[in-house]
Amino acid sequence: MNGEYKITLSSSRAVLTYVGGIAAAFIFTFIISFMPDGEVKTWLGYVCTQAGFLVAVATLRYFMRDEFAATIPVKRGVSPVALLMTIPVTIGVFMQNTLFAVCFNKLLEILGVFSSVDLPDPALPVNAVLGLLCVCVAPALGEELMFRGVILGSYRDRGGVKAVLLSAIIFALGHFNLAQFVHQFILGAILAYIVLSTDNLWYAAAVHFLNNVLALFLGLVPGYNSLAVLDGKSAAILVAMCVAGAAILYPSLYGLLKLAGRKELNPKERWFFFIFCKKAVVKDNNIWYHNIDPDDAAGATPDKSGAYRKVFSRDIWTIALIAVLISVAVVSAILDAAGAA
Repeated sequence: MNGEYKITLSSSRAVLTYVGGIAAAFIFTFIISFMPDGEVKTWLGYVCTQAGFLVAVATLRYFMRDEFAATIPVKRGVSPVALLMTIPVTIGVFMQNTLFAVCFNKLLEILGVFSSVDLPDPALPVNAVLGLLCVCVAPALGEELMFRGVILGSYRDRGGVKAVLLSAIIFALGHFNLAQFVHQFILGAILAYIVLSTDNLWYAAAVHFLNNVLALFLGLVPGYNSLAVLDGKSAAILVAMCVAGAAILYPSLYGLLKLAGRKELNPKERWFFFIFCKKAVVKDNNIWYHNIDPDDAAGATPDKSGAYRKVFSRDIWTIALIAVLISVAVVSAILDAAGAA
């Protein structure tokens, strides 16, 4: 591979893969619409999107085997100790984001938009099992492969900041639910940061799974749902949770990345360079991103086949996708407000 490693997963292919996944999800949703109404049908409705994503990603892999393997990090090993660190990371981000999510939802209510996520009662054993499979396991696979695999992979040569922000925005808007937007954006940014830092999708998948487990079952904890009232008492609790969550999250995140980081790079390369990059550099058969001229990159493998690619600031595919997702969110909010009125 020396000097011949190219990134060819363009944003156009990524967007088309995402659109294909949504189209497949609509087909699956249409099929289950003929099922009798009930809780099983509701749970399967949540699986349709993930099934669509998996079909789209599998199709992309079929047509782009080498590029897929080079861009989407699914074959790296997992450190058991680092995997354990996903637990405090998840708890921390959930505690931190609860305040932001509740405040944002209060703002939506002031505007007349009442968004929510309706799930069958997870207190019932059958619903608990189906919920774990449909709301926790399925998104940890489908959404991670789509958003932190395909979408993030297509932006990796633009620098860590752009890649993290663009993938997080699309991830948050792609849930088509304003009630989830703030939490999903921050969570999506953290998951993207983990993937870029470790070059491993499975740590992000573990955090995603645990996050959804908390979202599914925390409502069963007495008093938790009352925090959404946002009165004096709940506000104080939410602020305390936010501070405590941040205190748990960032040291845990550092520990996770430290334990699972790419060992072949020195700390300066692993922790700093990728986040401010402008160009791709091939080094030790891995792709790294630096804000320096590739010809001056110490230790970089010369690449005559195009691994150093100019990154254009304007991307019509990304702009169009984000514009469509925003439009859908706005229209949904207007419809919700009209329905509430």
